[in-house]
Amino acid sequence: MARSGARRPGRRPGTAALRLLGVLLLIAVAVLFAAPAAAVDYGHDVSWPQCQGGLPMPPATTAFVVVGLTHGLAFTENPCLGEQMRWVRDHRVRAQAYLVATFPTPAQYDTYGTGGPWPSSTRADRLRNVGYAEGRAALGSLNGVRWHPERVWVDVEPRPRQPWPTSTATQRQENRFVIAGILVALTDAGLRSGVYSYPNGWRDITGSWSLPSVPVWSAAGRLDFASEASDLCVQRGFSGGTVQLAQWTDGTYDHDMTCSDVYQAHVATIGWLPSVTDGATGGTTGRSLSLEALRLSVAGSRWSGDLLWRGHVQRIGWQPWATSASPIGTTGRGLRLEAFELRLTGTLAAHYRVRYRAHVQGVGWQPWRIDGAVAGTVGRGLRMEAVRIELVPNVAPASTATDAAHLQPLA
Repeated sequence: MARSGARRPGRRPGTAALRLLGVLLLIAVAVLFAAPAAAVDYGHDVSWPQCQGGLPMPPATTAFVVVGLTHGLAFTENPCLGEQMRWVRDHRVRAQAYLVATFPTPAQYDTYGTGGPWPSSTRADRLRNVGYAEGRAALGSLNGVRWHPERVWVDVEPRPRQPWPTSTATQRQENRFVIAGILVALTDAGLRSGVYSYPNGWRDITGSWSLPSVPVWSAAGRLDFASEASDLCVQRGFSGGTVQLAQWTDGTYDHDMTCSDVYQAHVATIGWLPSVTDGATGGTTGRSLSLEALRLSVAGSRWSGDLLWRGHVQRIGWQPWATSASPIGTTGRGLRLEAFELRLTGTLAAHYRVRYRAHVQGVGWQPWRIDGAVAGTVGRGLRMEAVRIELVPNVAPASTATDAAHLQPLA
């Protein structure tokens, strides 16, 4: 055995360092020149309306599905859950689940209100117990098909059958107790959860209950304009939580998208433009209009982590670092955004790099930047006019940029 520090025959000092530098350069070049790989995935949700003889199951090309566990009301089961789970497994498609929350009938209140983790001495605790039982009933359906989904969404929306009481603040508070019980049941079962609704429905049923730490699946209904669903991704969720999925319908399919790389530009004299995804141009070119602010989402990924970013603003300088939940730049002040920086955090950073570029006054499109580098200019008084932002899969040193599979956001 050679002594510590002895030089090995035929190997010059610094070879390992040079090889490491080469690997790092290869990774950087692969990210900068990688072929586009969409971070946003498009899928569908299915339940009892897609049972045999009803609406069609999604096309085989769907990236993911969200499968309903209930048959329109709590304490019921999707009659073709087993069949739909076989479809999921046969097509090797990723899937999450959802259940329908319902305010209890008097009989359900009497049956389930006295059992559960809360004492039955108050009406509030009895309603929580009922909600807990609704969650446990849906978990029984999961056990029946031997499925432990990555997330279970709680569907909260107005229903003609067994409607939520919404006339008074007390009734809306009682609706919250039921929903809270369901969320606790899912947590106790080791499942991640979230809430599905839309702003008016959530307001009417819960009184605009704020749940900032609970993920959101937000519904747009039939689209009035092309970016209506993706715009939901960069707006605050109806309950204050981060929007991870956005949904819309065409009457045949319920479509869904992950909010994994969606961004929106605020432009002088125009305001907020439609949101764009996966490296498309946000802002304008050829019109000499300043980019003033940006909103962005990287939610919907199965990886933990977020994006940190900051903007350099006319007469202000660098803003503090913020998460993707906060926009950068300003609105209503007529100040141009001159530069910005982005970087990923958590395990999201272990699976992705973020690359971005700016279209600058008098310069045009700058080269791509990655992971914290400055895009735009500082100290030159030049406006940014547009940006492009992409999440690019990390590439192993032995691979090329084009053969790396992109992130699968849903389990």
